[in-house]
Amino acid sequence: MLRAGVPGEIYNIGGSTDLTTTALTSLLLAEVGADWDAVTFVPDRTANDIRYAMEWTKIAELGFQPTRRVADSLAGTVDWYRDHPGRWAPEPGPDPAGRVMEVTSA
Repeated sequence: MLRAGVPGEIYNIGGSTDLTTTALTSLLLAEVGADWDAVTFVPDRTANDIRYAMEWTKIAELGFQPTRRVADSLAGTVDWYRDHPGRWAPEPGPDPAGRVMEVTSA
């Protein structure tokens, strides 16, 4: 992308793994040692979020090919989030909707 990409273009980085939202949630729950009781289900939105798919052919045309599987890489992602809460966790206190946010460790 650095050498052959077009400045200003957007390149999605993806792979050939096609998972439903439920399947990805199941992998994540297993990785963090939680069960489905940790999931809060919300009413379906107008455009039901069964799955999300990313178009990544532009970066593939530049030679990118994924080298890891989602399931194999999830552990490293979970570890990063556990090791860096200051980079992602909300600040304690009320959020814009007035709810009080708390950060708890797993």
